[in-house]
Amino acid sequence: MSYFGIPRGRRKSFSQVRLVTDSGGITTRYRDGVSEGVVTYDTTGYTELVSDVQNTQNVNQIEIFDSTGNTALLGTGAAASEVVLIHITPGGNGVIGLRIDAGTRMAVKPLITPAINTELVINFYD
Repeated sequence: MSYFGIPRGRRKSFSQVRLVTDSGGITTRYRDGVSEGVVTYDTTGYTELVSDVQNTQNVNQIEIFDSTGNTALLGTGAAASEVVLIHITPGGNGVIGLRIDAGTRMAVKPLITPAINTELVINFYD
């Protein structure tokens, strides 16, 4: 039996990125459970999730959870030149088969600035 093409019990993420907006409206980025500090997460531009240097492994699937209640864009490419891969829907997209090569910068941009006490979580699978 398989789950999205991966044998059940073998599906394991190799990385996770979380954007958490607290009650004061401050957004902090966490990569694999470690805080990377405050970031700007609003409609003025893309927020980097993973830099081209940090992305050392090919991604074949992503899993998205979003509690902001708004649509966002997931893109790749250099800063200010991002290309939209998918729209992140309110609630998240679940597991998606999506190939992203190692060395590719990934970023996200909300279409509406998130409210307080919200979270965007993206798990990356090989």
